[in-house]
Amino acid sequence: VLLSGLILWFPRSFPQILREFCYLIHDVTFILFAMAIVWHIYLGTSAEPGTFRSMTRGTVTPKWARLHHPKWYREVTEKKTPPAHHAPAHHAPAHPHHQPPHGHG
Repeated sequence: VLLSGLILWFPRSFPQILREFCYLIHDVTFILFAMAIVWHIYLGTSAEPGTFRSMTRGTVTPKWARLHHPKWYREVTEKKTPPAHHAPAHHAPAHPHHQPPHGHG
């Protein structure tokens, strides 16, 4: 795209057949790029329910965590909490509403 754009910026420096080819390449590349942006937005919203919420709120539901990060979900949900009489009231056990680690589990 950069190369075709440069040729289109300086049209008198290149033969007509190359300019026409660059118009085609430049236009097709733009269309594919625009489609990729729409696809990316779709995947981050409608295609994967809960994904947009995770981006805007920084939390996920247990169902989403189990589906997308099963190892992390198991680690978080299998942690044993201290007995209730020893646990301070302000500490809650970790659960999938916390942010998952980077990468896939």
